[in-house]
Amino acid sequence: MLAWFEHATEEDLERYALGRLPAAETERLEEHLLVCTECQDRLVETEAYVRAVRDAAFQLSRGPDWTWRRRLAGTLDAFMAPRLVWVAGALLLAAGLTWMSVVRVPSRPGVSAPVPVTLRTLRGAADSYTPKVPSGRALLLEADLAGLPQHDAWELRLVDSSGRPVRTSLAESEGTRVIVPVPKGLGKGAYWARLYARGAPNELLREYALQVQ
Repeated sequence: MLAWFEHATEEDLERYALGRLPAAETERLEEHLLVCTECQDRLVETEAYVRAVRDAAFQLSRGPDWTWRRRLAGTLDAFMAPRLVWVAGALLLAAGLTWMSVVRVPSRPGVSAPVPVTLRTLRGAADSYTPKVPSGRALLLEADLAGLPQHDAWELRLVDSSGRPVRTSLAESEGTRVIVPVPKGLGKGAYWARLYARGAPNELLREYALQVQ
């Protein structure tokens, strides 16, 4: 659990922005945000990323599989609104600044919408089926769950070509897919996305290839 004097992790900020951080951890994080301008700025960046995810999901909703994508965008809107209002008010009260000065972020390049990536299990050794994505770009990974036992929650682990862990994310099922954001993107190289049912970390259910260029 985050202590009030510790900087927040990227995962905690993402979960907070989505309203999925447990109550006890939320209280600790909000205490830290009152006094830490660095984490305040990082939170604003994270929220900008979440909005970009929402916009990307909306654009994708015009495709054939629009139902789960529209639900994703609506869920983000529902979670973001009350959190943003509370944090803005708390920072204003603690710092004695105007609302605009609290949420001001130093000049930065615009936040690009994440790149949608469809992960599929290979049926052979054909490299043409391995998704290729640009390095350094935020990603929105979509893993196919067809043919797997039904579970409500999943764990997706990203590892590099040597098997070294890069990122672990938890997500809920969206029909026959699971959606996992990677806000910071990945460096160039070959990666594997390994899917597990939550609560069964030693039982690999599916593995997907990913190439970052």
